[in-house]
Amino acid sequence: MIRPFALHGARTLRSTMALLGLNCLLLVPAVLAKTGGEGEAALAIVNGEPVTVEMLTRNLGRTHESAAGTSPTSAIDSERLLFKPINDVLLAQEARALEMDLEPSIVEQIREYKVGGALKLLERDEILALADASEEEIKELFQRQYARVTFHVVTAYEKEGAQELRADLEGGADVATLAEERSVDPYRARGGLVDHIARFDLARNIAEVLFSLKPGEIGGPVPTDLGWSVVRVESFEEADLARLPELESTLRGLVYQRKAGEARVAFIESLKAKYPVQVSALVVDGIVPKPAPDGRLQPDVPDPEAIVAEVGTTSTFSADDYGKALSERWKRVRNVDAANASAPMVLESLIQEELFLTEALARDYTEHPAVVRGATAYETELLALAYLDGVLAPTIVVTEEAIEAYFDNNKEKYHRPPRVRLGQITVESHQEAERIAEMLRAGSDLKWLAREHSIDRLAEEGGDRGWYVPQLGVPGRDHDLLTAETGTVLDPIGVPGNWVVTRVEDRAEQGIYPLNQISGNVRQAVFDQEFLAALDQLIETLRSRSTIVIDDEALASISITGSQSSESDQGDKSGHGH
Repeated sequence: MIRPFALHGARTLRSTMALLGLNCLLLVPAVLAKTGGEGEAALAIVNGEPVTVEMLTRNLGRTHESAAGTSPTSAIDSERLLFKPINDVLLAQEARALEMDLEPSIVEQIREYKVGGALKLLERDEILALADASEEEIKELFQRQYARVTFHVVTAYEKEGAQELRADLEGGADVATLAEERSVDPYRARGGLVDHIARFDLARNIAEVLFSLKPGEIGGPVPTDLGWSVVRVESFEEADLARLPELESTLRGLVYQRKAGEARVAFIESLKAKYPVQVSALVVDGIVPKPAPDGRLQPDVPDPEAIVAEVGTTSTFSADDYGKALSERWKRVRNVDAANASAPMVLESLIQEELFLTEALARDYTEHPAVVRGATAYETELLALAYLDGVLAPTIVVTEEAIEAYFDNNKEKYHRPPRVRLGQITVESHQEAERIAEMLRAGSDLKWLAREHSIDRLAEEGGDRGWYVPQLGVPGRDHDLLTAETGTVLDPIGVPGNWVVTRVEDRAEQGIYPLNQISGNVRQAVFDQEFLAALDQLIETLRSRSTIVIDDEALASISITGSQSSESDQGDKSGHGH
């Protein structure tokens, strides 16, 4: 049945926000029309403009909200489900009346969206459709990737230094002493020992060397992002089949990725035959890594406008494009040889992107109905935000009096984070860290335990880390420290070979920030409060003068999947329907 939308005067934005609550059901973007799944249905008509499944999908995926404590999606009534999509359409209509849809930034974002959608369709049709994972393939991958190795590693910044390390090892030098005295990698503190690590957790080139050796054999030097490493295998262990059930989902994904990769390689070869690639070796060879002041490598690009490659007869990319891609790849690389080794892979990746784009455009996928519907939904969202930012936000004036009044009424929000004095013990295994944590909780002396067991630089100082101020809004350890009392032992955190146990030795509150130090934060809070009030009034006005009709049958024909979440979307300052 198609019915007019009934606007309840009491259902303003703020009351809707309160009704939805903070603890919510995260409705992931999986909204499908039961009659085909392509999203053709108009769920509502707003002043003659449809509210589509794509609009609902984008909003559910972004706002993450539903009624607190509800789990069946059928319990979500149509007004609440469509509240924000309808508001977005209303705001977008106002934006179009001001010709905001013609602004270059909006036009460019829609173009990029359609290109991205076209590429996804091409990948779906030519690659993902060919990928599958059998039980035999999953088991075979598990036995390969979860076999474990114990080895020693020593690393030098330069290849010559690593060759000297290898010669010393082959000459009978003690590997632990060699690592402690001369290695430059993080394992030097443990005598270079890497214990019972799965192949899956190793860099590919290191894994290939290690698993080609026998116990007692030496391999390398192997290039790494840090330098050059030499390894000596101590022992191997077969994968523990008891772990296969818990890892099956991950392994299935890996097999899927591998087969998709194989399909991608075959498809790329066919594209290269269809669209010949011409690479300018002169331009490529002229772009070389140079060290930045902090030691990281950056590409030196003599002529950013030079053409690196031509793909087919219509597509090219420049030295500037290539340089930016190299910068991203090299952002943590200090080894020139490793940087040069990765450059051809970066170049090939750019070529492949151009091949895919050329084929997607040739197939006219940017005008595929699914892409067009998605772009329309995206444009509606962009225009709604543009209207709020460009039209509504400038009307909000925050006075100094309002800032002072808000601060006086909300001082409890502006407590300084406490200072905490921390004790720390670092050990090699998670099991040992748990044992140390239990000993501390039972009252053992941290200083003694640190001197006896810790492997970090604070051991000699009895594990004293000194005073620390945890940062507000940072999840994890800092968040825990904000409320941790003196004597609290936090759960161990770390990675294999480096597990840290922390205890709060002392705590000092620091009171409330003075207004002159946080006036910007308070101003933003006042702005947000007044912005939401103005937005509430705007939405009510737009709805009151609009014709809104909801199609209950179309709405009933969709299914929504979701999973529990307590997070809310912080990226959208607008509250229209949140």
